[in-house]
Amino acid sequence: MATTWNGTAIPDPEGWDYSEDFVGAQYIVSDGTLVTDSVASKRRISLRWALITTAQKDTILGLATTQSSTSLVLVGAAGVNVEPMRGTFRASPVGVTPAWDVSCEVRTTA
Repeated sequence: MATTWNGTAIPDPEGWDYSEDFVGAQYIVSDGTLVTDSVASKRRISLRWALITTAQKDTILGLATTQSSTSLVLVGAAGVNVEPMRGTFRASPVGVTPAWDVSCEVRTTA
């Protein structure tokens, strides 16, 4: 099973991490009590690719800067609907070869 994002085949990530993405607020009131107003708890997924081509980098850039919810299917994981976390896309050229190290983050919609 290949990795796809919005139905587009992309290289399998070198790695990815899941973390909680709390949507809401926490604050301390005058008596010292911590109050939590929770709207939702989503998952943030940090994706990393190593030594991919310029064309693959450009495909991921297009997907990572879209303004819509899309499906993401990772090898060895269930598919989820995600929205890109704007401002998290990073790309670094590797040496003098046309290869790139790329990373970005997405957040689940449900």
